[in-house]
Amino acid sequence: MNSAVNQLKWIDCLGSEEFNCALKNVKNSWNIWNDSCLILKKALVDREKSKSEYDDLNNLLEDLELAELNDPEEDNKLQCEENRLVNSYKLQEGISKVLSELREGSENVPSVVEHLAACIQQLKVTSKLDSTLSVYLDKTFDLQVNLDEIIGGLEQYSSLFENESSQLDQVQQRLAILNKLQRKYNLDLPHLLDKRNDLRSLQTLDETENFINKLSVKEKIAREERDKCNSDLTKIRQKVSRQFEEKLMTYLRPLGLSNVRFQVLFHTCQASDNGADAVQFLFSANPGEPLAPLVDVASGGEMSRFLLALKTVLAEVDGSSTLVFDEIDVGVSGRVSGAIARVLKELSRTRQVFCITHQPLLASEAEHHFRVFKSVENGITRSNVLYLSNIQDRENELADLAGGDFAEAKVYVASLLDQKAA
Repeated sequence: MNSAVNQLKWIDCLGSEEFNCALKNVKNSWNIWNDSCLILKKALVDREKSKSEYDDLNNLLEDLELAELNDPEEDNKLQCEENRLVNSYKLQEGISKVLSELREGSENVPSVVEHLAACIQQLKVTSKLDSTLSVYLDKTFDLQVNLDEIIGGLEQYSSLFENESSQLDQVQQRLAILNKLQRKYNLDLPHLLDKRNDLRSLQTLDETENFINKLSVKEKIAREERDKCNSDLTKIRQKVSRQFEEKLMTYLRPLGLSNVRFQVLFHTCQASDNGADAVQFLFSANPGEPLAPLVDVASGGEMSRFLLALKTVLAEVDGSSTLVFDEIDVGVSGRVSGAIARVLKELSRTRQVFCITHQPLLASEAEHHFRVFKSVENGITRSNVLYLSNIQDRENELADLAGGDFAEAKVYVASLLDQKAA
């Protein structure tokens, strides 16, 4: 009874074909919206992931472009250049000695150039004596030309050291940049160059944004349709609830609740495939008492009688097969007990009804009677249920309920049973 979900279900049980059609539209529109919403949420998550990956790749491209990479062997060449510059003094000293030997010689030993010149001069003389030696004269001339080229190249190489005082710092700085990139991205220089070329063709996120915009529009349209269907269902439910209120009041008033007031209060809740409605049953049994939640203000007897009226209203549509009422007639007059008995009798035509009562007027309307009593056996209290199978047992039990003079009570009970039989 205290479940808002159950209270809404009771309202829905009274819905007509119009209600069923509206509810079907609600379920369909909610499923369509929910699917589009899930797709949109996934796309947004994927976009953030792609955006993060895109930012990482874009940062990598910026690093590689800033490094102005061109030669996949640049780091190896720079390493060689660094070695040369670090050893420039030894190199310069060694080249100077080689040039000295080639061009100048020493005090006691002529230079290589001088030796070669002397050889050429001697071959010129001998080749006149034997022409076959001219071929060696030609080769010696070639040696002289090659020697001149060697000397010129070494002199040019030696001159480089004059302008290389700051070049070592530049080479080492450049090497540091390349090494840092290779460590940072765990790629060698050739693969960094390949990565740079691939990233230059990296597409922007415009296509993803366009896709997100399309999904957002689709979700918005589906949500608007969902809300429209929910609104249509709410109107039908409110109409049904007013009919429910009227029917319920016609059963509640004769049950000893002549001043009863009842109202179904609607408020909006989170949308689902059952709409966006939540309801609360408001109840007041006495004059001057404001309407308040049924579960908070109804007494046990009032709640039982409310449930009786409710089940009677729902008798044709409710799927319950068995109903149990406990002390539903507590604190009511004989007239009200009779009204309760008649309602229970009517309800029992479509349902199996169990009623625990101390009112003979109410019990006499039943088709079957059971006596519930307690007994103590060997110091242990037991509850017992005894089926009263014959009319005499039923009369005795009803007379016991009626109290007073047993003979008079039996007459009274017999009259009740006779009225029922009639």
